[in-house]
Amino acid sequence: MTERSSRFQSVTLLMACAAVFVAGYQLTLRRALRTEDLPGSHGPWDAWVPFWPASIVVYGSINVAYVLAFFVVRDGVGLHRLAARLLLVQLACFACFAWWPMRMQRRPDVGDTVWAPWFQALASFDGASNLVPSLHVAILGVLWSHFRAGARARWARVGVDAWAVCVALSALTTWQHNAMDVVAGAALAWVVVRWVLKDEAFWKKP
Repeated sequence: MTERSSRFQSVTLLMACAAVFVAGYQLTLRRALRTEDLPGSHGPWDAWVPFWPASIVVYGSINVAYVLAFFVVRDGVGLHRLAARLLLVQLACFACFAWWPMRMQRRPDVGDTVWAPWFQALASFDGASNLVPSLHVAILGVLWSHFRAGARARWARVGVDAWAVCVALSALTTWQHNAMDVVAGAALAWVVVRWVLKDEAFWKKP
């Protein structure tokens, strides 16, 4: 596969995955917004989670990683594996959101601080719904596996691990998700990456 065709495939698959993400998220969100008295996933342990508005920067870094992942890949096999995993976790999350809509019970208050525009932009898209499993963390699990597999140096793998942990924690400290959401999202990613679409799946070259 030439460099030009490889780049074309990366762009095409990225656009396809992003389109499914936006369409699926907005459709399930609209359904949730039309429903009153939705339950939440808040547990007694979530009361101990602090609100750190600055962690929105870490939380948002996954958007950059999502795009970058399609261009940091060794071959077409890895590219198609990445796209298939992302599509699967997205569709699985949308099915859960449609079947079991929820709404975040607590809202972050950032006032007129420097972080206010960040949270306003986020609120305009997600509406504090679509909680379990955390799509953010499910996608993070796929990206973590992808980047870690491509990291040859030990320090690079440690860096990927640290970034993934920080993003997962930021889902809690930005009050975008509760602990149950994060655990469910991580479990979904693990099932997809380690069981359903593992490295030895149907696309592996003979």
